[in-house]
This record gives sequence, structure tokens and C-alpha cells, in this order.
Amino acid sequence: MVAHLEALQQVVQDAIDQERLGEPQFIRCVVRAPDERSLGTVLDRIASMGASWFGSAPANRTRRGAGSGVYLTEMSTWDTGQSAILTVSATIGVGSQGIDLMLVGSRGALYHQV
Repeated sequence: MVAHLEALQQVVQDAIDQERLGEPQFIRCVVRAPDERSLGTVLDRIASMGASWFGSAPANRTRRGAGSGVYLTEMSTWDTGQSAILTVSATIGVGSQGIDLMLVGSRGALYHQV
């Protein structure tokens, strides 16, 4: 999972640096974690990636699903008008993983799914 996230972070950062998307405005990311113990760690990782793409930490963060053992969702907003909805879910099949990302910019969008 970590290798997939690191590769994804670099691909997205390259697209931002090359100004192919314009200014990043909105992130929707759904990640299947390998197990319920990694929900918080994976969500923290994708939240950090989003903050780096937007260039700063969010002004407001709200998490839901803590203690469910099934999912964690974070809704984040920035003072500059950007926002993100990030969800990590544990799956029935231990070891099953996946990433579904949509990043909308002021001049385009990037989609990634594994």
C-alpha cells in the first residue's frame, strides 16, 4: 500500500508542477486498507498527501467513523476554498487493497484507480 501511495503522490505532484491541472481545488479519494488496524495510518497518509498538493494544512478537518473498525472518513476545507473528502475502508478480504482518486483543478482533472 505504501508503495502505491508514494507512486501516486509523485504522479499527482508532477501533474501539479507541470501545471496540467491548474490550481488543485478538490480531492475525492477512497482507499481500501488491508485491515482495520491500518485505517487511521492510511487516512493520515492520504490527508498528508492532500495537504502537500494544496500547499498547506487544511483550516478545518472533520473525521467520522472512528471506532467502527470498518471505515474512516475525513472532510477537510482550506481557507483558500479548496476541499477534500477522503475515505479509508477495511475490506472483508484481508490484504485486499485499492485506491480511487479524483483531483479536480481549475483547468482539468486527474483520475487514478488501482
